[in-house]
Amino acid sequence: MQHITKTAADLFILFTWQMWSSCRTMYLTNDWRPSKEITLEDAMRLWSAVEVHEHLDNVEWRATKTAAALEGNGRPAESFRSRWSMYFPSKASAPAAGPWKVLFKAPWYISQYHQVVETSDDDTVAQLHDDLGNLFDSLQCLPDSMRCGSNAPGRTWWQRQNKIVILTNPEYYRYDKAVAKSRVRRARFPSGNANPKEQQQNLYEAAGLSLEEQDEIRRSKRREEYGKSRNKYRSAKSKNARRPPAATRRERQPAEEPSQPVLDSSIDLEDEPENGNSGFTDAVERDQDDVEDTMIEIFSSSEEDSENDVVDAEGHEGDNEEEEDEEEEENEEDKEDEEDEEDKEDEEDEEDEEEA
Repeated sequence: MQHITKTAADLFILFTWQMWSSCRTMYLTNDWRPSKEITLEDAMRLWSAVEVHEHLDNVEWRATKTAAALEGNGRPAESFRSRWSMYFPSKASAPAAGPWKVLFKAPWYISQYHQVVETSDDDTVAQLHDDLGNLFDSLQCLPDSMRCGSNAPGRTWWQRQNKIVILTNPEYYRYDKAVAKSRVRRARFPSGNANPKEQQQNLYEAAGLSLEEQDEIRRSKRREEYGKSRNKYRSAKSKNARRPPAATRRERQPAEEPSQPVLDSSIDLEDEPENGNSGFTDAVERDQDDVEDTMIEIFSSSEEDSENDVVDAEGHEGDNEEEEDEEEEENEEDKEDEEDEEDKEDEEDEEDEEEA
């Protein structure tokens, strides 16, 4: 086998353990699963007849027919060399359902193959395809897979009568002749392909992901699918509903905070020592002292005002008492005058009576 580039070897290793992980568990011996920590030689050995027979419970071997072996009779099968394009399909061949659909999604090997093709030049891609063709041409066995397409789901593994069908490479196992088989009633058995849920779980386990990592991947995929199909089941009314206007720049600005007291502008921050903020601290202390002095003046002025109010109130009370004394003296004088007048009248009356 010719020299293989590292990119082609890495993609082939990914293809090997992920393809084996896509097989239904019931057809594998003792629930065997491949390890992702394998070399290129280990990956190619997993497609040998001995390894396939060891890891699959029941196998139906099927030799492929080449044009040279048929000698004009029958229809030749696709060569192993050209089958690389079946297992590494283009991005336009992404199916809507089926076992290939899972492998098209990140981080599985087909998505990584597409990433390599998109980021490489034409010569690098051509070399990659040639290396993949050489690798597949050197394999002894492959599953009887079917190509996928935009309108064809295809298949990765196929079973007949509870046996996995395995194709052999005519370079290793020559096709002798075809014999007629009698028609028999066949029982139905589960497909060789794992269902999408089981296939995804097998791939996660083979990749060595923990349960938390698996749950996080599932949640991210659900969020992505929800974002794509969010408008699928919405009514036309909700789709055409007028959205509220976007907030203007002024509305988005946060509310202004209350203004803080301005410190003394005479602070010189440049004179601040390297080991602390003593200049700033002294300024704050001076401001606090000023505030305390101001509060003391306010309190002292308020106390003086209250004392003056008390003195004024006492003065008013003394004036009121003097006024009351004067009123009493006037009343007594008035009473004395009235008594004098009454005495004078009595005397006058007496004199009038005597004259009479």
